[in-house]
Amino acid sequence: MPNISEHTKVNLSFRNIVFLTTLIITLSGMYYSLEGQIQEAKLLPPPQNLEDVRVAIIQTTTELKFLRVEVEDLKKQITGIEQRLYDQKR
Repeated sequence: MPNISEHTKVNLSFRNIVFLTTLIITLSGMYYSLEGQIQEAKLLPPPQNLEDVRVAIIQTTTELKFLRVEVEDLKKQITGIEQRLYDQKR
């Protein structure tokens, strides 16, 4: 096993140096971004109670059901329009 000392030579290519520099810059950028997000999260209001969340979920579910019905109606209308267009071309 080689001994590492002041006189040990390390061979790094230019490509490896650029890679390491880019990696260090990317990691430090991610760290400061995460730090900023944490500070922003500290300013947010506290989470809602469970009942408010439950009501919001029920409301969202109801809205999704309504939208699903509307999309199905639109699909039927489009199918009818396509059929009439096809019949006119013949």
